[in-house]
Amino acid sequence: MAAAVALMMAVSAVAAEVPVPGTYGDVVRWYRKAAEAGYARAQFLLGYKYEVGEGVPRDLAQARRWYARAAAQGAAPAQYRLARLLQRGLGGARDMARAIGLYRAAAEQGHVAAQSMLGYLLALGEGVAQDVLEAYQWLALAADAGDAAAKANFHRLAEQLSSAEIAAGEARVAAWRKARVR
Repeated sequence: MAAAVALMMAVSAVAAEVPVPGTYGDVVRWYRKAAEAGYARAQFLLGYKYEVGEGVPRDLAQARRWYARAAAQGAAPAQYRLARLLQRGLGGARDMARAIGLYRAAAEQGHVAAQSMLGYLLALGEGVAQDVLEAYQWLALAADAGDAAAKANFHRLAEQLSSAEIAAGEARVAAWRKARVR
């Protein structure tokens, strides 16, 4: 909340300079200004512009750079997008350990797509030690939030688990939800 207020104050301080946006370039210029001033949301948005090549040439290394700055400030969407690039080795070297850490950080904040991907990777043991109970937890949470891939993966995983493992997985889900209420 404080970051949003600070961003609004910074934007209003320069509002007289702002031209009426007519191109993506105008938007990118203002995202860059705010991103360089340290605003995580602007860093994320600038990273996204570089990732998809909207208003700037597509540059996945730049996308990584801006996502990393926002991710370091705890921005879950940036953590997720950076993890995807790291997992696939786009814009630089593949780094599954870092990708898993970022997926986990975003998942802990309730980022549904990160929960889905983390659960999937844990179920397979891809880039991380296989852990079906933790996979169950993340897939159940993402599935409950409406993620279609998580629903399909959750059902596949649940079919392979014993009733004791399912009960343990449900206990993990309940504990995570209880901790989030506090």
